[in-house]
Amino acid sequence: MKKGDLKEEIINELMNGGGDMPLFVERMTKVTKFSAQAIYKNIRLLKLEGVIVISGKNIDLSLLYLENQKSRISNALKVLQNNILINKLIKNDGEKLEYAFDNHTEFDLFWTHIYTLVSHSLRHDVSEEARYMILPHDYFYYAFAPTDTFWVESNITKDKENRLVLTHPASLDIDVLSKRKSKLTKNFKYLINKNTLKQSEREYINVIGDIVIVGKMDARFNLSLKDFLTKTHKLPLTSEEKSEIENIIKHKGLYKLKIINSAKKAREIRGKYGKYFA
Repeated sequence: MKKGDLKEEIINELMNGGGDMPLFVERMTKVTKFSAQAIYKNIRLLKLEGVIVISGKNIDLSLLYLENQKSRISNALKVLQNNILINKLIKNDGEKLEYAFDNHTEFDLFWTHIYTLVSHSLRHDVSEEARYMILPHDYFYYAFAPTDTFWVESNITKDKENRLVLTHPASLDIDVLSKRKSKLTKNFKYLINKNTLKQSEREYINVIGDIVIVGKMDARFNLSLKDFLTKTHKLPLTSEEKSEIENIIKHKGLYKLKIINSAKKAREIRGKYGKYFA
């Protein structure tokens, strides 16, 4: 670790709570491998900058610093939500964006990012019809829990109907669905084992308004996932199963994401599945 990163490490650790300063410094020496002297020096600098407060032997982040950070994050979110590319995509029928990734982690993170931006941009569109998530398998629940939780909390709303279609469900997908049903609103509906689009097991589709998002998985990843699902049937996963899925999602490969504004395509997809939710 570079010395310039030490202040950032101290702040990050204090985000989890401060308390007794000698104990905090001892903990930081183990985490950062810096000497106690270096850590105390950076604590003094952070105190002068108004980032931390020290009362007796207690150390904490200052409320002023936290309020400033909250304001900065709020402003950054506003800028992000007015993304030029997303605004152009939403306003122009036929507009499309295409991306490729060599690993699933970046692919999943960006997919969640772009979906949420589109979702936020359409949140006041009262004419928007039901949103669709058409998935061969729902492994995101356990393989990418942090982004999955963020996606659910940010996008599954009470004022929009959300429809999940599982096109190639395995036993574990059904168990995941039962967990989702217990947590989500009554506006969450689902359909099992229908593939009216003749969708490949590598293709995952979202429909939000007139925006259609298609994620295409790497071929080798897909084969490994299918193998995992044939022998894994229930949650929670065992430590061996967790290790296996973690290794599977580390596969390097080709993951593609296409986002297109197509009223025709969105209407076609809703037409294929809408009757099952009537």
